[in-house]
Amino acid sequence: MNDSGMELSPKQHQAIQALLIQSSVPNAAASVGVSVRSLYRWLDEPTFRLALNTALDKSIDAAARGLVGLTEKAIKVVETVLDNEQIHPATRLRAADLVLSNMLKLAELRTLAQRVAVLEDKTI
Repeated sequence: MNDSGMELSPKQHQAIQALLIQSSVPNAAASVGVSVRSLYRWLDEPTFRLALNTALDKSIDAAARGLVGLTEKAIKVVETVLDNEQIHPATRLRAADLVLSNMLKLAELRTLAQRVAVLEDKTI
């Protein structure tokens, strides 16, 4: 439903999909056949924004699942580069840096997620 108590129209559903793949709001509006002004108005509606954010979350989740599926293969590539002394040292160093920096990012994300969970528990 939108602000007027109605569900999203088919054009609004199409606009959400277009916003996920087009490079700009005007391009998304043109691809769906609505005015840019209408699309910006829809973006101001809480229900439309919620539907868009839900679609974005699903898209990001799908991309994350795809990346998780590639993790083992990527680790094997990095291991091969690190272990192969025939490969230029700068390339091997970059591979090692990639592993270490991403491990630090992962650790930071896990810590942040744990802290957010604690804060959420306190507010309930």
